[in-house]
Amino acid sequence: MNPSHFLYLHKDLTGVVDVSKIGVAITPYSAVRARQKFCWQQFGLDYLWIGLPNHISWLEETIKHDFRFFSGHHLQNMGTQTEIFQVNIQIMRDAINQLIKDHSLCVEEILLDKPYTATSSGQCPYDIPGEKQAAAWLDAKMKQRWPEQWHRRYETVGPSLPMYNHFFDPC
Repeated sequence: MNPSHFLYLHKDLTGVVDVSKIGVAITPYSAVRARQKFCWQQFGLDYLWIGLPNHISWLEETIKHDFRFFSGHHLQNMGTQTEIFQVNIQIMRDAINQLIKDHSLCVEEILLDKPYTATSSGQCPYDIPGEKQAAAWLDAKMKQRWPEQWHRRYETVGPSLPMYNHFFDPC
C-alpha cells in the first residue's frame, strides 16, 4: 500500500449538520473520486493538509483517539463509523492545526478558497501526477520541503496513545 501524504476533512455526505469525516489519501483527487460516485451533486473536501506520511498517519490516529467519544462508533454504536464525528468541522480543523503546531509536525494545511473537487490528476490544481507516479512525485516534494526530517520519515511520531484506552474504551 502506498503511503498517504494527505489528510482531509469534509462534511457529512448526507448533509447532517455538525458531522464531519476525517481521512487520509494518497492524492486528494482519489479521495474525492471515491466519494463523488455516491453523490448526485458535486462533492468536495472542505479542508486539506499535506505532509510526511508518518506525520499524516499519526495525526489521523490522534484525532480519531481524541474525538472517539464523538464518533459514530461511540454515539450510534456503529462499528464502521470510527472516522465520522459529531463535532463542528471548524473545531476539528482547529484541533488538527493545534496538534501540528504542538508537535512540530511536518504537515501543512493547504488553504482552499473553495472545496477541493478534482477527481483526476488532469483536474488537480497542484499538478499531482496520476496515482502510479504520485507517491514518488510526492516523496520528492516532501524531501525538498522538509530535508532535515526526511531521513526520519518512517519513525514513530509524537507521544504514543495510551494503549489501554486505545484498545479498551472505558465507556
